[in-house]
Amino acid sequence: MLDRTRLPGLWPEHAEPSVTWFDADNNSELALAPDFQSFIEDLTSASGFENVRSDGSFG
Repeated sequence: MLDRTRLPGLWPEHAEPSVTWFDADNNSELALAPDFQSFIEDLTSASGFENVRSDGSFG
């Protein structure tokens, strides 16, 4: 978990907006996380996706 005391000003006292991916080419959006902290805490390294790449469904 991120330490809020080491990053002053990053988390205001009011609620944060969600983290969303906007795809202008396809006119779509995808909610990635309810807030920035959740987004950061759930990041995964690229090596975690090796099984997807190997089955041919990635790109």
